[in-house]
Amino acid sequence: MFRTEELVKTFTHGSSRIEALRGVSLAIPQGEVYGIIGRSGAGKSTLIRCLNLLERPTSGRVLLDDEDLTALPAATLRSRRRRIGMVFQHFHLLSSRSVLGNVTFPLEIQGIDRARRRARALELLDVVGLADRADDYPSRLSGGQKQRVGIARALAGSPRVLLCDEATSALDSQTSEQILDLLGEVNRVFGVTVVLITHEMSVVRAICTSAALMEDGRVVDSGPLVERVGDPSSDLGRLLLPLDPAPAADGERHLLLTFTDATAGSPVLSQLARDLGVDVTIRSGGVERIGGAEVGRLQVSLRASLPGSLRGSPGSSPGTPAGDATVDVDAVAGYLAERGVGTQVHA
Repeated sequence: MFRTEELVKTFTHGSSRIEALRGVSLAIPQGEVYGIIGRSGAGKSTLIRCLNLLERPTSGRVLLDDEDLTALPAATLRSRRRRIGMVFQHFHLLSSRSVLGNVTFPLEIQGIDRARRRARALELLDVVGLADRADDYPSRLSGGQKQRVGIARALAGSPRVLLCDEATSALDSQTSEQILDLLGEVNRVFGVTVVLITHEMSVVRAICTSAALMEDGRVVDSGPLVERVGDPSSDLGRLLLPLDPAPAADGERHLLLTFTDATAGSPVLSQLARDLGVDVTIRSGGVERIGGAEVGRLQVSLRASLPGSLRGSPGSSPGTPAGDATVDVDAVAGYLAERGVGTQVHA
């Protein structure tokens, strides 16, 4: 488990104070691909520098496997940092070293003998698909190839956590997809926890299983993606599957429905129409694969199709015209909740 407790980071410039982090608490389970998403200035870059203690938090704790990294003396902290690999946005390769030399560099610092570090580097270059470029220099590589070298270098010390700071932001869309696929493979093959700092929601959708949304130095929403999309009130869920709101016509009631794997492919809306006598029209939304599951968010309109106890107002007669009947939203919500569908009245 990699976690933070009430992290605060304040920068002071003369008489001014900037609160970059304001009580950030996160719990990242081992083996997750965890996204930290937010706009520029939300505090993401400061957070990632605090996670590996390149930046000391003003207060709060960073814990890896229940060990408080913020309380360690400098020599011990250097040793513990080997459990945390780092992948940078702009690669940060050493231009004077070959691809092989860049990957062996952290092992050289650790004092690993030449034969062992060469064998480890060649193994990792094979993993990232660059075994045939070991003797080339960074100037001869494309952006995607440079990032692959960066990933291999970050894995050289067998870390438990891989921090990726906007790892695809400097790449084109096709290369970004390839790098994300590679990070997913690294997560599966090595069991490394991957923490992705990004401002791109497409990155979170593509690879993450859980995420945290940051605004103004705070975490405002977090959790497994399937759970967040399944919560109609989730800010993160709304960003993952945004809706274009449709206006309600006279006599219509609108609901926001959220589905997860078990119900995304079921005929629950047609069953609702049949069982409760309600006409259901999908106004916006869709179903996507996010966090390894089929999830969906739909805005639907409801209109009574036949007179009856669930459609008419209290005391209405069986002959009340359908257009004058009202939909019992509570009954509809209860029906859907029994079948695993989240509901929220849409204004």
